[in-house]
Amino acid sequence: MRHLPTSHTLFANRAAAYIKVGKFQSACTDAVQCISLRPDWAKGYFRHAQALKGLSCAHTAYKYLLMSLTLSGSPTTNEGSDGRATYTPDETAVVVEIQDVLHMMNSQLFCTDSPLQLKFYDKCKGRGVVAKQNVSAGQVLFTEEPLAAALIRASDTGAQFCSACFLPISERIYTVCARCQTEQYCSQQCQERAWAAHHEKLCTWETGDMHILSQLRKRASMRIQSDGIRTEWQPERYVLEIVLRLIASQVQAVQKQATVEPQVLQDGRLLSIIDIYRSPSCPKTSSKFMDQSTMQHYVAGIKEALFYEPLAFLFTAQAFEQMMIQLEKNGTTVATGHVGGLYATHALVNHSDAPNAVVESVGSRIEAKALRNIEAGDEICFDYFASVATDNEKHRTELKLAYLIS
Repeated sequence: MRHLPTSHTLFANRAAAYIKVGKFQSACTDAVQCISLRPDWAKGYFRHAQALKGLSCAHTAYKYLLMSLTLSGSPTTNEGSDGRATYTPDETAVVVEIQDVLHMMNSQLFCTDSPLQLKFYDKCKGRGVVAKQNVSAGQVLFTEEPLAAALIRASDTGAQFCSACFLPISERIYTVCARCQTEQYCSQQCQERAWAAHHEKLCTWETGDMHILSQLRKRASMRIQSDGIRTEWQPERYVLEIVLRLIASQVQAVQKQATVEPQVLQDGRLLSIIDIYRSPSCPKTSSKFMDQSTMQHYVAGIKEALFYEPLAFLFTAQAFEQMMIQLEKNGTTVATGHVGGLYATHALVNHSDAPNAVVESVGSRIEAKALRNIEAGDEICFDYFASVATDNEKHRTELKLAYLIS
């Protein structure tokens, strides 16, 4: 390595050796270096996926395997910058790894008696959720709480909602954060849960409106009003709030648990928030709501308010942009009435104009039900925007403009 420090093949080979002996973190480091040296080489992504699988980061491993599958065809040989022959993995080997990763994701997301499982179709469509047994109309497919959520818009009736569970607040029974006087809750239990999860870091009690987080939120709200882009969704303000809650929750968790790789356990389903930040970036994709100047402003403010050295990688411009892109897309964020959130299981279900399942919500909790009888092997599909429009042409236009769906 000392003699050929720019050889991507050597980094890939050492990553493979690390994987063989179970040193997955070291394998990840070498795979990342390999990709940086040769970003168009399928094997770098393949090795990174194998290492991530060893770290139980199945969601990101799947994404790197898709990148590898896109770059690889039948086995080919190319000459690298060091003059050595570089081999790409064939599609069969990548698909075998994908099936293995999906099996891991199934065990993380679905309980043994769940009627659902993941299925890989091809490199164009990717994965989907299918019924592994016959399902009756009205049967509950899954229920889920978000890993993070935020209000999208206020109620048309003027009702107030709890900042933790997002259920309506009774005028007679509610509590307000005594420090910042901005977050309100339907009960003491919800307040304590929010404080333990993220609000300890997000509370702006020391300087109020002058707090850096208050300024960031104000800027996002002002841009919504001036830009007029989907004002009913308040995209920038609400996506920013989810990012703040995700980062704050990770900082609080790491500080309490003294670990750099915290895992979020929710309703028996394991998903690493860090997994999302480590998704391979797409150079042709950018944030729909923020230019680079605005992005940098938010990164600087978040870093000033929440920075924690063991999680320094969360506070880079690249990590923030990747997270914004992920949240803006339909793939990770679900809008349910007045609240939107990050739902691990729902994010895996594909869209269809002729859905066979529907999502109902109570506060931030969602419940997926079958609209009709579904046979084993059939794909489960939602209409992502059933409430946006009934006219098909308008519906498709909304989907294309707002969530990059064609």
